[in-house]
Amino acid sequence: MKKFLVLLAIICTAGFCTFTLLNKKDNPQTDNNNTKVKHEVNKTENNPKSNKIENKNINLTRNEKKSFLQKEESFVKKTNLYNEIPSSTLPLSAISEVANLPENIQNLVSQIISTNNIYMIQKHNNKVLIITNNPENLRHNVEFTEISLTNGQQTETTLGYNDKIKDSDNDIWEYDFETKQPTRHTKYNKDGDMEFVEVWNYDSENPIKYEMKDSNGNPISLRKETLQDGTNLRVEHLLYDSHGKTRMNVSATFEGEDLKRFTYYNSDKPDESGSIFSDYTAGQKTKETVYTSDLKVKNVYTSDYKDGNRTEIIKWDNNNKEVQKLIPTEEL
Repeated sequence: MKKFLVLLAIICTAGFCTFTLLNKKDNPQTDNNNTKVKHEVNKTENNPKSNKIENKNINLTRNEKKSFLQKEESFVKKTNLYNEIPSSTLPLSAISEVANLPENIQNLVSQIISTNNIYMIQKHNNKVLIITNNPENLRHNVEFTEISLTNGQQTETTLGYNDKIKDSDNDIWEYDFETKQPTRHTKYNKDGDMEFVEVWNYDSENPIKYEMKDSNGNPISLRKETLQDGTNLRVEHLLYDSHGKTRMNVSATFEGEDLKRFTYYNSDKPDESGSIFSDYTAGQKTKETVYTSDLKVKNVYTSDYKDGNRTEIIKWDNNNKEVQKLIPTEEL
């Protein structure tokens, strides 16, 4: 009996060993995989280079996020959109230019905006150029103001000749009998020779409203007004050099009260020259295109409104890419 039990135990042990060996043969990767995973974990934990790369990636992500936020802050700017000023008398580009000026200069420009009809505002290097319309001027009613960005000093000039009306031995004035408006001014030098003559014309049929000529009859400057279809008015201010070539041209085209086109050309300062074309919807300026002196698109400005107030102005570059968005300082 004992021999039988011993024999049975030997047979069972041999069978178990055979089963184990066969199972291991059928699944050869079990132990290897476990060993490999364990090895990779240890390799990562013990490799400072891997940790350094991972941390570097995290830092880059944070820097990119910071850069993105800074870009968003510079792209969207809260500023004065001058909703109290009609859109026909203040260019969208002017609002954009003012928004990016130093605060002390903004305050000076805002004072000019509040009391004048603005044709154009441009920043050039260390100065701001403002072109305004002054109806009280007898000749060209166009004025220029330059503000230094360095010290805020203002320099004002008027387009063309600008002496006040005064009777003297050297100045002879003639007036319209009914309106008392000047019709002719002849200027003489101290020797009694004529220097120039100015002529005003109030006849609606004559487009030349003002003209100044030298002693030889050559034009020095003129103002021309052309009315089309009863509502479209084009006003041109032209100054000439001694050779009869156009030295300066300031012109504006109106459709009703809307200023549709404005052009400023200065042969002495071509970098300051340019044009503004405007589109309106229900009397509100919705788009403005600024051109260089050679009629290439410089920037485009668009504006949205709510209850008659500007809610935003977007500046676009000449590739139709958004450059900056302006929103009102106070919520509407």
